[in-house]
Amino acid sequence: MTGRVLITGGAGFIGSRLARRLHEAGQQVRILDALVPQVHGASPQLPDWLTASGEVRVGDVRDRDVVAAALDDVVAVVHLAAETGPAQSMYEIERYVGANVQGTAVVLQAVLERRDRVRRLVVASSRAVYGEGKYLCAACGPVVPDQRRDERLKAGQWDPTCPRCGGALTPVATDEECAPKPTSIYAVTKLAQEQMAVAFGRAYGIPTAALRYQNVYGGGQSLTNPYVGVLAIFTARIKSGKGLQVYEDGRIQRDFVHVDDVVAATQLALTAPLADAHVLNVGSGRPVSIHEVANELCRTLGARDVAIDVTGQYRAGDIRHCYADLTQAGRVLGYAPQVSLAGGLRELCAAAEHAPIADKLDDASAELTRLGLLR
Repeated sequence: MTGRVLITGGAGFIGSRLARRLHEAGQQVRILDALVPQVHGASPQLPDWLTASGEVRVGDVRDRDVVAAALDDVVAVVHLAAETGPAQSMYEIERYVGANVQGTAVVLQAVLERRDRVRRLVVASSRAVYGEGKYLCAACGPVVPDQRRDERLKAGQWDPTCPRCGGALTPVATDEECAPKPTSIYAVTKLAQEQMAVAFGRAYGIPTAALRYQNVYGGGQSLTNPYVGVLAIFTARIKSGKGLQVYEDGRIQRDFVHVDDVVAATQLALTAPLADAHVLNVGSGRPVSIHEVANELCRTLGARDVAIDVTGQYRAGDIRHCYADLTQAGRVLGYAPQVSLAGGLRELCAAAEHAPIADKLDDASAELTRLGLLR
């Protein structure tokens, strides 16, 4: 692609790796990032290569003038800027809606005014939009269950049941045709982001990709933010000499995808021959239980004596199982994950040796408990 790419949220975990990948490939890159202290710390330290480019701009995507200036001479936009964390979104509602929905509206409005030059739009969505995702009922076939009821969770009945017959369900890979059923404010805002982008792209003929990232992990993820991915939280706990807490019965399943695979998919979305707007899963396509990945992380860090406490607690809005069907991403983008979980964990643990660490999970859990969101 000839011309400059704007990456909003470009100093963050995914954005900085994408920026480096594009920069090394000879692509002109501009970064716009608010450098939120919860993510970057009170005194953000950006990589030398990033600041040396002279194309890092500090500002909020809700600021029209800042966004307009950042879009000068830009031919493509990767919109990653967002507040992340389903749990925190349930009590920081205005903050999440403002950053994610209003911020996206400002970006799209600015792109509209430059639609003669902006030739590609990529927006980061999330697996959270699915809610529970797709399951198979022996009697009813494929179904998408409703959010789990509090009375069942209190009784330790963790798995969702068939919404038609009430029978047992088996989780299967969730494809993009699965009806979204968001269960958190965060998920609602991510669904709004992708729907706004898709509607906009189709209306103005701008090829658009909304990428539903699964559980992204890897070196460079904040080890001081208690609302980021569970692997970063676990790493901070272990490195701080503390035990791990696993909710429910520990058998919750997630699709863990390494950041390098996510960056590869996002780069493909900038260059693949998109004729329309697409919503695509980006993940590993493999479900792994939280208890299993906690054990694997302990082994990788050489911390075999770390206690793993299966608490029986649950968080309001949490889902049970969800993993991605990657058929469409393979067909449209040519995407296929390359990083194994074992290899990704080794990279995460090596990076953690040189990263700032502050375990704040206990404080975050206390706040969720106070608000009745951790039960």
